[in-house]
This record gives sequence, C-alpha cells and structure tokens, in this order.
Amino acid sequence: MKLISLIKDFVSSLRRQLDPVGVLTLKFDDGETYEWSKVTTSIYNITLGKLCCDHYGTMRIKGGGNYSCRLKFKEQSVKDRNPRQVVHVFVQDNRTGEKVAILIGKWDEAIQSPTKTRYNLSPFAISLNEITLGMMDKLPSTDSRLRPDQRHLENGEYHAAKLRLAV
Repeated sequence: MKLISLIKDFVSSLRRQLDPVGVLTLKFDDGETYEWSKVTTSIYNITLGKLCCDHYGTMRIKGGGNYSCRLKFKEQSVKDRNPRQVVHVFVQDNRTGEKVAILIGKWDEAIQSPTKTRYNLSPFAISLNEITLGMMDKLPSTDSRLRPDQRHLENGEYHAAKLRLAV
C-alpha cells in the first residue's frame, strides 16, 4: 500500500496552511478500492504561543460498494466554542442517491448519530443489546433481552411494550 499526497503550502508568521491537491486512492489486495479527498490543515502559533492544529473543508469518501460519505469539517473561529467539530457527515446510497445516515461530532473524539431514542441511547448503544442468530440457544431463560416488553421498547414500539407489561 502506498499513498502519495500533493500539498499546496502557505506560510506566514502566524500560521502554516496545508491545502491538499487531488484525491487519495487505496486499493486492497481483494480489488476493493476507496478514494477520498483531504481537508485543509492549518497549524497556528508557529512562532509564539501554544501550537494548535485545525482541519476544515469538505472530505468526500467513495468506496467500491454501495455507499459514499461527505464530511464537512467546520473551521474554528475566535467566537466558536466548539473547536474540532465536524458539522455534518452525510452517508449516501450510491444506487438511489438517498441519504441513509447523518452523523455529527468532533474529529478528535467521536462521530455519532444525532438521533436518540426515548432513553437517550444512540442506535449503536441499542444494537449492543441485540440478539444475533445462534445466540438464542446459548442464553438463559432469565436473560432480560428475552423479555417481550424489552424488545418492544428497544424497537421503539412503546405502546406495545406498555400493553405487554400490563398483561
């Protein structure tokens, strides 16, 4: 695997700005290919003060599969209280053009779905409790994941869960 990135460079007494040129391509041995564009990187306080780094611009990721992604990195400003923020991440189905997911977060921490369930859990957190194929035979009958009301709650079927609990 070999990646080469061309960069336009701008240097001043306050910052150094690195603007990537072109698209990076990664090809795996099995033939799967990914392409992505890089965002602008600025390094501040080169001569004085504490060094800090900021990424901003739009990154597009295109895979050989059915989905592509667009990430918008927000440029930090003096007034901004949310540094290192990715404003939006759009995941798109390449076959239909439909947006299948929207994510938010910070580029140095985590990016997650802004949609929450009634109990403020992300869809990922709920998926940790899902029962997969072949798991039913191994679970004890007292496992809370086997409770019908619990299943209804996790699927967002609150009325059915309430009815089931009342029975």
